[in-house]
Amino acid sequence: MQKEDWNGYEKMVFEVNGRESLVVRPKTPAAGNPWVWRAEYFGAFDQVDRALLDKGWHIGYHAVRNLYGAPVAIDSMKDYHDYVCKEFRLSRRASVFGFSVGGLYSFNYAHKYPDDVRSLYLDAPALSLTIFRRRDFWPALCEAYAKTYPDAELGRQRVRQKLKLSPIDNATAFVKTKIPIIMVVGLLDEAAVYAKNGEIFNARFEKAGGELKLITKPDCGHHPHSLEDPAPIVDWILAH
Repeated sequence: MQKEDWNGYEKMVFEVNGRESLVVRPKTPAAGNPWVWRAEYFGAFDQVDRALLDKGWHIGYHAVRNLYGAPVAIDSMKDYHDYVCKEFRLSRRASVFGFSVGGLYSFNYAHKYPDDVRSLYLDAPALSLTIFRRRDFWPALCEAYAKTYPDAELGRQRVRQKLKLSPIDNATAFVKTKIPIIMVVGLLDEAAVYAKNGEIFNARFEKAGGELKLITKPDCGHHPHSLEDPAPIVDWILAH
């Protein structure tokens, strides 16, 4: 384990399952050692992360990039969670942040391990695997899921009917976890198109009785994430 300086804070760097992992420590930890768990893109558009760090929250990150929320990624995330909760005495329940493709990781982890998650903050999230079909990383996505589903040719209709793999497929069932969600989206998002992701998820989740706060940015694309003034998001997370 290595100690580094990160914007005046202590960052502990280590590996779990051979993957880059870290925890940033606040100067004065808040009661109960609450923490932000960045599922992807540590340090990017991190206004909310830093605001909570200033309030005594830890920040965690475990690199499972290019695995697209597949079960192999979720298994590794569980190992990271259990390690940092023991090693750093963090609260068992993290507030998990899913930006862009990190939405897949965040939701799938919370769905499988709801007792480890206190809230979800999804920002321009990818919530449907189908949006990746015509992109260069589709083969990598298929490979990641094939590690668990060796017979799953994800590009075929019969497999999509057989395996409910996307968060939008599980939005209704997720209500049972009672995990609240805040979602921030740009209505001009060209990558994680809201009408094909968040809008479908939100409709199913809220219809089933889920608690969701939506913040829309009418003139914003996929970037920039978050809000210039992160207070509305920070206040919501603190309230939950």
